[in-house]
Amino acid sequence: MAFRDQDPNGNGEADEIPLGISAANDSSHFDSLFGSFGTLDNSRHIRVDGDKVVFTPAEDGYYEGLKWFHRLYEEGLMNRDYFTEQFQQWKAKGDSEVPVYGVVKDWYIDNIISTQNTPQYVCLPAIKGEDGTTLWNRNPSPNCTLDGFTITKNCKNPEVLVRWYDYINSGLDILNMWNYGPVDTGAWHYLEDGRWEVFSDNVPEGSSSSELRRTAGVGPSSVYAYWKYRGEGVEKYNERFEKKLEAVNTYLTVAPENVIPIGYDDLEWEDERNILLLDIDTYLKSFVAESVTQGIDDEKWQEHLDTLESLDVARYTELYQVFYDSKKLKKAGFVDAISKFFCK
Repeated sequence: MAFRDQDPNGNGEADEIPLGISAANDSSHFDSLFGSFGTLDNSRHIRVDGDKVVFTPAEDGYYEGLKWFHRLYEEGLMNRDYFTEQFQQWKAKGDSEVPVYGVVKDWYIDNIISTQNTPQYVCLPAIKGEDGTTLWNRNPSPNCTLDGFTITKNCKNPEVLVRWYDYINSGLDILNMWNYGPVDTGAWHYLEDGRWEVFSDNVPEGSSSSELRRTAGVGPSSVYAYWKYRGEGVEKYNERFEKKLEAVNTYLTVAPENVIPIGYDDLEWEDERNILLLDIDTYLKSFVAESVTQGIDDEKWQEHLDTLESLDVARYTELYQVFYDSKKLKKAGFVDAISKFFCK
């Protein structure tokens, strides 16, 4: 309310957005904010409570969370374009010369807020509910991506493609050029002691290192095998990464111990899950948007539970329970080995 009513950016306009969240950005959903009500949402709409897989949109905490978000929406305390804006619209507000977001949710503050305004922001701990409940989402385990370099049968000169890939991975300078842009003009530079750091002084006003990384370079999805340089002392974890690490450690204290792991399932079961999720997710997007913008009561909540039953969320949850149980049995073997190899 202070952000809404007291003009903290000092421009004489009521342009502040107290809680900056957006469905247009994966890191800015209000999914983890359900943690104040004892549940958590995510793209699969399930969580692991102990060792039990739970369908979160059927939990009482989900209902309480929706009522709270509706109150924020009605009172002008959250981004009212949450469901409708595009990412660039969401980002443009953060890039404004005068900051408009009071509290903003993202992977790191400079992903959204322009560099000159980031010093005004500090990391907050997860919000406690009225009864002291606090939860926050954590990534699947192992927390890394299992992927690889693939050549399709349509490639006429695979040996050329392999040479190209080898060249990209032939040295740190080239890797960083793909990942962050050219040295001294991209989002990285060398230090006097020979090490290097990201988030250099080259970031233009009104931009951020994250945005520069994706314009001067290809960004984090570029074709490179970066991990072989980890642990060799070539990267300086500067103030930006130290702040991020401090924040991560704060949130890990309230993150669930168990999550659905990364891994492959029986193809038939995976297809069944995905087909069920398609209808479930389509329905939930509409239901959540209506609940937040129009409000929800006990009658609407019961209709919602009946709809979930018709969408066979019980079977959907059961399939994930079987998957979780099978992966848990293998955790000390395959998953642990993969985690050590990729995430050491």
